[in-house]
Amino acid sequence: MTPNTLTALVVDDEPLARAYLKRQLELQSIQVLGEAENAAEAMQLVKSLGPDVLFLDIRLPGLSGIDFAKSLQQFDAATQIIFVTAHAQYALDAFNHDAIDYLMKPVPPQRLAAALARVRERLAALNAHRRLNGDDARPAELRAGNQRLPIRDEYAIRLVSFDEIIYATARDRSIFVATETKKYRSDYTLTQLEAILPRDRFFRIHSAWLVNLDRVEQVCFLGNHSYAALLTNNEQAPISRYRWARLKQRLGIDVNEAGYREV
Repeated sequence: MTPNTLTALVVDDEPLARAYLKRQLELQSIQVLGEAENAAEAMQLVKSLGPDVLFLDIRLPGLSGIDFAKSLQQFDAATQIIFVTAHAQYALDAFNHDAIDYLMKPVPPQRLAAALARVRERLAALNAHRRLNGDDARPAELRAGNQRLPIRDEYAIRLVSFDEIIYATARDRSIFVATETKKYRSDYTLTQLEAILPRDRFFRIHSAWLVNLDRVEQVCFLGNHSYAALLTNNEQAPISRYRWARLKQRLGIDVNEAGYREV
């Protein structure tokens, strides 16, 4: 195996589907480190082998592929996720959980090659960040001492100060980082950005939104137990119900729903 060879795990409860995808990956010079038929097996393999990319079916026995991806994000921000499934209706939910791509079975070789190219781009961006900070650690360990995020801007790499960042969001199969003057397309996933950016200032208020708490001007009550954050650039970011209690603690909010401005 050469130093630039990608490593992968295949997670699918169908043996024939695993065998087909494993063969396609090997034809594209990907080293398949292992395979699993459920989330529990997959978690153990990720922890022990640390693959570059996980090819994950949506419908698995026990914990679903979507729920497994949520669990994986809690401790591993480096492993990329590509969903491989026969069910197109889960695509939006998949991209809201930092999937780098969503492939339909049987996977055409050309689509697989395109997905792998995106994996390489993101890993290259992570490696550039590590070199910039003189640190070969994983993203969760890159925060200390660094106050700028490298983002490709046409033919250059701009170093965006953390203070400039208003939010990062997942939209249209891409991640965008917004400042007051521009929105940049990022090679990082939201989970990787959550690991890189200072946790005392940035908070994941929704599966698709990571915001700078210093840039939250108002919290708006929308009715029916729904809320949104009004940001300094006049954009609204939705607040998920299960993150609301933690956000109130972070912002020091202690009022009844009637105390919020309705919009």
